[in-house]
Amino acid sequence: MSKNRYILSKIINYIKFCGAFQLTLRGHDESNSSENPEIFRELINVSAELDATLSDHLNNYSVFKGTSKEIQNDLLQCMVDVCHEQIIKEINNSPFLAIMADETMDIAAKTQLVVMFPMVSQLNVFGTT
Repeated sequence: MSKNRYILSKIINYIKFCGAFQLTLRGHDESNSSENPEIFRELINVSAELDATLSDHLNNYSVFKGTSKEIQNDLLQCMVDVCHEQIIKEINNSPFLAIMADETMDIAAKTQLVVMFPMVSQLNVFGTT
């Protein structure tokens, strides 16, 4: 079981890495013979060269490899859910909250709405908390 958790944590870390640097997870050609493979899969392949546990998993998996686009999407949705829960907690615990909204249209005439919640996370009046 700990091996599975280890592999899953590695996969999550690679997804987080791609997100932190605004890298796409998948490319146009995701086949094994592609000369320009997806960044996510390449991160895993490079890491597998240095990590025997990960390499063993990728070469000998029977049920769960963890590199499919469905798994990536599921993990991304889990991460979004955790972020939403954290934001809601912070909003609920904030003594003051404002709501700001801004709408813009992209080149394809698709409207996008951004909603921001500036808040005070801790009230400090005259040096007291």
